[in-house]
Amino acid sequence: MSRSEIPRVILAIEASTPAASVAVRDPEGTLFERTVPTGDRSRDHLPPAIEDLLREADIDRRGLHGIAVSEGPGGFTGLRISVALAQGIAEALRIPTLGVASAAVAAAVTLDGMDRRDALVVMATKRGTAWVERVESIGEPPRRISSGGRIVDHGTAPDVAIDEGVVLADPRQDPSVVAALTAGAATTVEPRFSAAALLGIAERTPPDAGWGDPARLAVRYPRVPEAVSKWRAASVDR
Repeated sequence: MSRSEIPRVILAIEASTPAASVAVRDPEGTLFERTVPTGDRSRDHLPPAIEDLLREADIDRRGLHGIAVSEGPGGFTGLRISVALAQGIAEALRIPTLGVASAAVAAAVTLDGMDRRDALVVMATKRGTAWVERVESIGEPPRRISSGGRIVDHGTAPDVAIDEGVVLADPRQDPSVVAALTAGAATTVEPRFSAAALLGIAERTPPDAGWGDPARLAVRYPRVPEAVSKWRAASVDR
């Protein structure tokens, strides 16, 4: 594949929430998507789901040209498994990967097909704070670009609030933070995630805008993972 080309057949892996899914579009343009079974942490459902997906689409894994994966924030275990799996498959096939902010995937599910609108995605609430990420619609057809995001609370939320557009916030998020973000005519809806939306972003992402070495993929954590914090604390106490 030339450096100037977008990968033609892309495997998309979305596992930032328990409702994980995988998707691919065959060379003729037909979309295939599978929901990944969840709830059983004793086994990893992603590899067999990908095998079933490729079999249904009649695509040999060696026919893949790139892999896109949601990189978070989101569920700690699902993201670690999906990013590591994307890296392993891509390294074995010597194909490029693309990490996409999970907030951009949520925005694509809600906003694609609508007029050009921007969104704030509210995720990972903890002790009165939340991870807030602005997602902008650019280009024609539009693709979703994330601002990178930051931690806010109800006191700092107003400086990132939007007057119009959409606030994507799970009902379980801190209501005081969500209320502070919903300024002006902005509406609040629950975010949804899908591998098909991720695939759509990947198919519109230029080669120089993130496609590259699988080793560059990394899970995006809004905060230091609790396991890491405990390990550091234990190390200091020794």
